[in-house]
Amino acid sequence: MIRVATVEDVPRIVEMGLRFLASSAYGHQLAQNADQIGVTAAAMIAHPDGEIFVAEAADQSLVGMIVVFIYPHPLSGERVAGELCWWVEPMARGRVSGARLLAHAEAWAVAQKADVFQMMAPTEAVGRIYEKRQYEKLETHYQRRLSHATRFTTNAA
Repeated sequence: MIRVATVEDVPRIVEMGLRFLASSAYGHQLAQNADQIGVTAAAMIAHPDGEIFVAEAADQSLVGMIVVFIYPHPLSGERVAGELCWWVEPMARGRVSGARLLAHAEAWAVAQKADVFQMMAPTEAVGRIYEKRQYEKLETHYQRRLSHATRFTTNAA
């Protein structure tokens, strides 16, 4: 089952977010910061232009998520829906459809009157999934860690 996340889901969302970071190309580019993932998850749940959809297994444990938000494009002013994180636990893949999570997010974006939906493709294989859903490749991101940059952490008070 796919449903809207609640604040009670934040600890499990944090766990999945950390697993996503550790298993992706982001793992060696971004600091793993559980506190910040929790802050972001809570903000997306509370924000009228943000949402998290979670996938529940038969035992009601959370095994997948997609975090989406809408913002006005700085050049066109169009409402752009974007994905922040899309994850299904490896043991649940095949039983839980990541495509169903994406479909829920797209339907939400339509209901929110978004003009376009953007997805990140960390691999070419993921890009091919998007192309099958009629997404078009727009650009490729590059990142460089700056030598003076410090990895920030937050501490819960």
